Amino acid sequence: MRFLKDFGTQGFWLQVGTMGAILALAAALHLLLAFFTKRARKRLASKNPFLSALADSLVAIVSPGLTLAGGYTAFEVFKAYGWPRDVLLKITQLFWIILGFFLLSVIVRHTAKPSISRKAVRFLLLPLMALLLILHSLDMLIPVVNFARTHSIGFGEFQISLYSLVVGTALIVLFYRLSLWAERLLESRFLPKTLGDESVSPVPARLITYLILGIGIFIILDTVGINLTTLQILAGAIGIGVGFGLQKLFLDLFAGLFLLGEKSLAPGHIVEIDGQLGTVKKLGFRSFVVETLDHVSLVVPNSALMEGKMVNYTRDGDLVRITVPVPVSYSSEPREVEKALLAAGKRLEEKMDAMLLPRVFFDGFGDSALNFTLAIWVNVDSARQIPALKTEMRYLIWDSLKEHGITIPFPQMDVHIKENPKG
Repeated sequence: MRFLKDFGTQGFWLQVGTMGAILALAAALHLLLAFFTKRARKRLASKNPFLSALADSLVAIVSPGLTLAGGYTAFEVFKAYGWPRDVLLKITQLFWIILGFFLLSVIVRHTAKPSISRKAVRFLLLPLMALLLILHSLDMLIPVVNFARTHSIGFGEFQISLYSLVVGTALIVLFYRLSLWAERLLESRFLPKTLGDESVSPVPARLITYLILGIGIFIILDTVGINLTTLQILAGAIGIGVGFGLQKLFLDLFAGLFLLGEKSLAPGHIVEIDGQLGTVKKLGFRSFVVETLDHVSLVVPNSALMEGKMVNYTRDGDLVRITVPVPVSYSSEPREVEKALLAAGKRLEEKMDAMLLPRVFFDGFGDSALNFTLAIWVNVDSARQIPALKTEMRYLIWDSLKEHGITIPFPQMDVHIKENPKG
């Protein structure tokens, strides 16, 4: 510990006293800032939890940040006057480690569950900070780092230094946690305001997350000393072989981007796919999830919408039209049939609080019946009950037709047998 060589001298105590004053001033400013912003941060917590957490984090790093600034300022002053400054430099450098600990604590606290973040800070970051402080105080940190740089472990022909292995592992964890935090933040805060629709934010949020991970991978590879040119050649060779097998995946990804741009689908929309009626629960980058009336979750690839047909009952407007075809006997009076069907529709309207009056359409003349259709408009919130609504409509139609003496025919075929003239 070379910085203690002047222990007990006037220069030593001058440095210690100066650093003590800087620490006291930083602590006082930290307490004042925490006290005067306490109410504002409490009000902010109820309105915007993210900004509140960010404000708490900034307050937490004020003290080590001010100590660093004050320490380097004092170091330059001592240097200008030619006074001893080894103690100032050593203590100031220690606060880089402390500031790093606070910053990592903030990242862990915002990217992990509270129970996990507390354990990570207590059992990982605190011991790591204590170890680094001890090594730096004993002038052993630089030798340990140099040892880690010059000693490596091998995996076949591939060699990686202990330093690169440790730093690479730390960066992997850091970028992974940052990507999850960025996805959650973008999906819940920024993208809904930017896009004007909260329902479509998961797709671009996931895309940006992949972008962050991609940048992180290149930074990690460069940090550990892997030649990126070699990886480019390898990636090109693998891409040619794997590309054919991943065509479906890329088709799903591009279809997801089209869905995002067109906004043709969103969570809460009621859709019908291949005869299955359900509610969209989640939009993904590769697929979306639909919950059917049987409470079964269907995972539908995005490309299925480009290859097939989907009925979206709730994309445009607030109303959904429900129709039931009604065949009646040729002996029935069409106007009387219309009155009977309108009566059935009005009864359903009273039960279901329909938005518009029911309508009756005379569709045409069938082989065995006159074909009518009863249509009624209901709120989109009732669209999930379409099968139940149609069932109730058929009951009411049956009752109303009976009241008006109208019958529903069954298919009939007249067979004419001609006599054989030779017989």
